[in-house]
Amino acid sequence: MRISLLLAAFALVAFPAAAQTDYETIADEASLIDGVLADVDISCMAQLPSGDFVFYNFPTGDLVTHDPDAAPGSRTAILRSSAQLNADLNSEADGCFAITVDGAGNVYAAIQDSSDVDQVYKTDGLTGSVLAAADGLTGIAVTGSTVYLARVAFFGAPEDGFYSVNTTGTGQTPAVVLTDSGLDLIDLAVGSDGSLYASSSEFGSSGGGLQNVVVKVTDPAGTPSLSVVYDPFADGVFTNGTDGGLEDLELAAGTDRLYLFNNSFAADNGEQWGTALSDGTGGEQFADEAALLADPDTDLTEFTPPGGRSMVLNGDEIFVASRTAFGGQDQIVKLTGFPPVSVGDNFEIDANPETQTVTAPGTANFTYTVTNNTASAQSGVVFYQAFLGSNPVSPVVQVQS
Repeated sequence: MRISLLLAAFALVAFPAAAQTDYETIADEASLIDGVLADVDISCMAQLPSGDFVFYNFPTGDLVTHDPDAAPGSRTAILRSSAQLNADLNSEADGCFAITVDGAGNVYAAIQDSSDVDQVYKTDGLTGSVLAAADGLTGIAVTGSTVYLARVAFFGAPEDGFYSVNTTGTGQTPAVVLTDSGLDLIDLAVGSDGSLYASSSEFGSSGGGLQNVVVKVTDPAGTPSLSVVYDPFADGVFTNGTDGGLEDLELAAGTDRLYLFNNSFAADNGEQWGTALSDGTGGEQFADEAALLADPDTDLTEFTPPGGRSMVLNGDEIFVASRTAFGGQDQIVKLTGFPPVSVGDNFEIDANPETQTVTAPGTANFTYTVTNNTASAQSGVVFYQAFLGSNPVSPVVQVQS
C-alpha cells in the first residue's frame, strides 16, 4: 500500500517564517566574560567539533573559547592570548574578519594586524602560524588540505575574487582560483561536492548581476567557473539590501541548503535570516530582528551583529552573536524551529515499514528518515516525525491513510 504524506506545514505558507522560529539567549555578557575577560566584544565566531564556540575578542585581542553549558567560572577560556597571537603574527592583532574550523579543531582566521595587513592565521591552541599575508580578506573556508579565501580589491586584494593557500606552510603566496571585478565577496563556504559558495554583497555589480546574490564556483581546484545560484532579494525573501546587504552564509552538511543573513537595518523588521536550496528553489525568510527582540527568552533590547562573520549553523540550530554597539548587547543567541527542509505538498512512501528512508521532491535528493510515532495516531491519522540525520525536524508529517 502507498499513501500520500501531507506536510502539516501549510502554516509555513500561511504565516511569516519568523513566527515559527524560537530564540534563546544562551550566553550573556556576564557569562561570556566569566571572570576571565576584562571586557567582551565578539568580532567573529565559529564552533569547534566539541561544540564550544571560538571567537576573536576585540577589546583584549585574544582568541577565546566558550562553553555555555559549563559551570560558571569554567565557561570561557583563552585559546590563544593576545601576547601569543601577536607573537605568532609578528605584529599586533587589530581585528578579525572571518573564522572557520576544520574537523580536527584547527582554527583558521582572517586577522588584520596593526599595520592593516590581513593575515591567514592558523592555530590549534598550542601553536599558531601565519599561512599567508592576503590583504582584502573577507571570507575563509577550509576543506582537506586547502584553505579558500574570499578577497575584495577595495580593501587591498589584487582583484576581487577567490584565492587559496595550503593548510600547512608559512609565507605562502595565495593562488588565484577565480576573479571578477563585479564581485563584492563577504562570506565563503565549501559545498559537499567541493564547490565554493559565497555572498556577493551590496557593492557587487548590479549591471553584472552580482549585487546581493549567492554565487558558486564549480570545480575550484580544476577549471573553475562562476555562476549566480540565488538572489534572495529578487525572490522576496529579503527586503532592502542597502546599508549592509547579504553577508553571512552557511551551508547545511550533506544538502548544501543555504542559510543567509541580510545585515541591513533598513530591511523590514530589521536584520533578516533566510534559507533556500542550493539550486535557488524553496526560498523563505525564517527570522528577523523584531521577532528576535520580542521573544521572552532573549535579553536583547537591540541586536547589533559583529563586523566579522558570526552566524554558526549546527544541525537544526543556528547561533548568532550580538555586540555592544548602537544599543546592542554582547550575547550569543540560539535560533531553533527554522525550516530545515522544503518539500513538495505530496510525496509517497511505503506505509508498512515503521522506519524507512524517502527522498522528497525539492530536497536536492536529500534522504529523510521517517519514523512512525504511534502515540500521536488519532482518528485514523498517523503522525510521522522526520529526521535530518539524528535530528528531528519540524513540522511533524501528517499521514492520512
